[in-house]
Amino acid sequence: MNKKYLVSLMLIFFGFYMLTFVSYSSEIYASYHHKYHNITEMSLDSDLIIIGYVSSMSLASNIPQQLTTQVLFTDNIVTVTKILKGVCVVKDIIVRQTGGIINGIKQEVYDDPLFQKDVLMLLFLKKFDDNKYFVIGGPQGRYEIHEDRIFSFGEINEKARSITKQLATNGIYIEDLINKLK
Repeated sequence: MNKKYLVSLMLIFFGFYMLTFVSYSSEIYASYHHKYHNITEMSLDSDLIIIGYVSSMSLASNIPQQLTTQVLFTDNIVTVTKILKGVCVVKDIIVRQTGGIINGIKQEVYDDPLFQKDVLMLLFLKKFDDNKYFVIGGPQGRYEIHEDRIFSFGEINEKARSITKQLATNGIYIEDLINKLK
């Protein structure tokens, strides 16, 4: 057998392996406990409302080894830059999110993808343990801040548009939104 042919065949199989196993992404679908109709309603349901950014992330410690049979969770270390509601005595909190990356395989909720590091966000949070929270309503309680303006996650990510359309802010200034929450 020709060496060039054998090398080419090996490269093709390696490429299929890389596409299939290393960069595999799995989307899961979620239904949310409550559909929020406005920011005031979310504020009333939140234990903590903060502005902050993800400084690091890791799989939650209770994750089983088999990706194919379990849902993953990521613990995001969020550095709090401003507290809008509630009490937070530490600078960094854990915000748990459904989904994660294990062995090069990404699993995430269709309309609530994994957080990105260093993106400034406004989060509506519910406490479930000491300094541990989750975002209420998935993408509904997640906003991004760009140049002092706040956008609902659906205004940033098309997949979240249908669940967040009633929560759109149209790029309201941070201070105007803070005044609305008072």
